[in-house]
Amino acid sequence: MHDELAAVLVLAGSTADVGRLNLAARAIRRASGELSGPDRLYRLPGGRTLALAVGDHVRIRTNDYRSHKSRGKNADVLNGYPGTVVAIHGDRSVIVQWRRPGANGPALVVEKVSAAYIAVGGLSHGTAMTVAAAQGLTADRTLVYGMGLDPHTLYAAMTRDRLSAHLYLPRTVLESDADRAATAHPATPPRNCTAPWTPTPPPCKATAPTASSAPNPNRSPRCAPASGRPPSRPRSRRWPRPSSRP
Repeated sequence: MHDELAAVLVLAGSTADVGRLNLAARAIRRASGELSGPDRLYRLPGGRTLALAVGDHVRIRTNDYRSHKSRGKNADVLNGYPGTVVAIHGDRSVIVQWRRPGANGPALVVEKVSAAYIAVGGLSHGTAMTVAAAQGLTADRTLVYGMGLDPHTLYAAMTRDRLSAHLYLPRTVLESDADRAATAHPATPPRNCTAPWTPTPPPCKATAPTASSAPNPNRSPRCAPASGRPPSRPRSRRWPRPSSRP
């Protein structure tokens, strides 16, 4: 499960869009059996609620420096840590597990967060995050909800991947049924986004061969400009030699 969080980034521009993506992802994971047990509801500031179950992807939102208080017995619970709910106790406290770099490789850390900690906004669903929160992060694949993103934010979102980045736009928001009826089918056929893209070379205007120029099979053909004359080779610039006279 920690590999899922490390391999995929789900990004959006606003907190509201992130919340909707998290709820949609949670519904899919619940339907596929990745969440176990009933939901526990926690009240959040502003009248909101947070539903948690074992298996939920969560994100730490409030710093709690425990290592200094416990003299190294507990790990720090820091803002931005992605983790997984591994247990929910009867006192409504939640056991969260996350993975962090260690001296001998990645190490699993388990800490308990109280219901009071969650009530002040210390925990949230963590499948999706804002583009601003993903600054400095990389993953194998990035899924970007691009509605409302300006060019600078979109560039930051589309450069967080190591293998592939996918941009999603809501068609129902960008165009209506009347728009599709007025414009009919797209002017260009859809392209397979999974196939590698190869640029199409510009059309080459062939020139008629002359008697003095025999074709050379080892030489690649060159395109001629619109005037019909063969392109001229760039001339090397010769610098004047320094004079030895005083």
